[in-house]
Amino acid sequence: MTLLKREEWQGFVRDVDWSYRYVDDEAVYPEWHSGTGKVPRQAWQAWEESYKVSYPEYVATQHEKEAAAYAVKAALQRSSAFDSLTEGWKSATKMHFGGAAVAEYAAVLAELKMARFGLAGSWRNMAVFGHLDEMRHAAVTTFFGHEFISRDPQYDWTQKTFHTNNWVAIALRNLFDTMMSSANVVDIALQLPLVFETGFTNLQFVALAADALASGDVNFANMISWASARALSALTGTSMDYYTPLEHRKQSYREFMEEWIIDQFIRTLEHYGLRKPWYWDEFMRGLDVWQHALHMGFWVWRPTLWWRPMGAVSPDERAWLAEKYPAWEQVFGDKWDVIIDNINAGNVPATVPETLPWLCSTCHLPCCNATQSRNGTWRVRDIQLSYDGRIYHFCTKACRQIFWKDRSGVNHQTLVDRFLAGQIQPMDVGGVLGYMGLTPEVMGDDPDYEAWTRDYTGRLAEGIVGR
Repeated sequence: MTLLKREEWQGFVRDVDWSYRYVDDEAVYPEWHSGTGKVPRQAWQAWEESYKVSYPEYVATQHEKEAAAYAVKAALQRSSAFDSLTEGWKSATKMHFGGAAVAEYAAVLAELKMARFGLAGSWRNMAVFGHLDEMRHAAVTTFFGHEFISRDPQYDWTQKTFHTNNWVAIALRNLFDTMMSSANVVDIALQLPLVFETGFTNLQFVALAADALASGDVNFANMISWASARALSALTGTSMDYYTPLEHRKQSYREFMEEWIIDQFIRTLEHYGLRKPWYWDEFMRGLDVWQHALHMGFWVWRPTLWWRPMGAVSPDERAWLAEKYPAWEQVFGDKWDVIIDNINAGNVPATVPETLPWLCSTCHLPCCNATQSRNGTWRVRDIQLSYDGRIYHFCTKACRQIFWKDRSGVNHQTLVDRFLAGQIQPMDVGGVLGYMGLTPEVMGDDPDYEAWTRDYTGRLAEGIVGR
């Protein structure tokens, strides 16, 4: 084969298949793994992937990428770049390292599942390269995060997050288990490479790297690109709209999503003959609310995080938010005014809640998505569903609908469920923090209250920005 030209042998080796004499096809490709009922079996005979590569080519290309990544790491070890970065950038990396590193290993299992149960030889061949990709991503991400533990113990959560019962970790495990572990390979292909990689991973890859480049640190931009491989869009929105220094924000999260999702992702769906998701309209409305509500939730419940969320609502920052999100001031402004007044009055304890957030039974994120009523007042939606003698709570109608479709497999307890069931002892704040694996040296707190509250000192917040 080495004497043949590449184009003469690749088509054969990448699409090897065979017929079975001792077992039937269903035994080799069971429906619950292969999703044979999703797509007609004969349709797979004409399937062709666009990612055609031989193993030697793959190794050569990835060797170059990893050499560049480790060169970045070596440069960071020799430079003072880390010390000069704002806490916002550091918090963004902690979020993404903790949310991405171990999730990459779940993606390894998803790719291997496609490599075993995919219904076309070329698909199985492609998934083998996919699993190698995910393995490398996991290794590089954990390697980068480990580098900074000596400077900040919160970076230990790069490897620790998914092995704890932190409420963010529970939400991420619930998401990735559903997406990568329990799904059949057709659903995995739709959810992981098409939707998550195209719709979200690439957004984070480009958006955060672009912001980092704008701040003048090219090496750190590359590191963020690696670290951003699997982070959730909610965390990316928080990073773009709040944690990125104001002078380096090029686009709001909504603007970026509109450019990349509406334009490119929709074209991708149309190319494959797919319709927009049934929850699309609610998703679009959420671009004005979700990241802002979650940012406020992260900040209020900051002791439960492994990063240091800053408020980032100084007058200039609020002006930027109001420009990008016209309803922001009316929906969120007066709530931050109360927080600011408490801080400036020396009453920081009043900004920390004494109860847990009510968590969505589907996504496990706080039910904190605010809407405006007709008179302009704040209203947090609590979308309920009665099932099997119990009332479940959801953050959106889409989450409720997803729960209802999968209600026969309802077994994912939120942190609140576990608390009410007595699984967390003692049943107080200390017991909850201990259950989540949080110790004083890693508990989150605002790194600089004065940075975003000092311009309000001595006067009512509405005198500056208006309620």
